[in-house]
Amino acid sequence: MLLKCSRLTQFEENCTSSNPKLAAAIPFDPKEDDVSEEHDDPEPELSALDDQLRKHIIEAALERGVSKTLCPSEVARAIGGKAEKVWRQYMKPIRANAVEMARAGEIEIRRKGKTVDPDNFKGVYRIGLPLSGT
Repeated sequence: MLLKCSRLTQFEENCTSSNPKLAAAIPFDPKEDDVSEEHDDPEPELSALDDQLRKHIIEAALERGVSKTLCPSEVARAIGGKAEKVWRQYMKPIRANAVEMARAGEIEIRRKGKTVDPDNFKGVYRIGLPLSGT
C-alpha cells in the first residue's frame, strides 16, 4: 500500500508555480485528498519491459548452459547498450524479475556458487538455470 501525503503535493505546487519546466515534469492535482491509498494488484500484469527482461534473462542463461551463470549486468548491457548510465537503469528491474523467475523455478539465483533463497539474499548475485538433482 502506498501513501501519498499532502505535504508532498503542497511542495510540488510551490515548486511548480515558480518553475514552469518543473511544472511540466510534475503533474499536480489540487483535488487530491490529504492522504490517499493506492493498492497494488495482487498479481500485476507484466509490462513490455518485464517481458523483454525475462526473455533476455532466459536466452542468456540457456546460451550459457546449466553449469554456468551470468551476471545481471550482461542482461542490462544487452538491452541498454554500452553506455553505463543507460544500462545501469535496468539493474533493479532485472533483479526484481530474476527474483520472480527464481520463485517460479525458471532460474536460480546464486551467490558464491550456491543457490540462495530469492526472498532472502543481499548483494552481488549471478543467474543460472536450475541445477537438476538439487
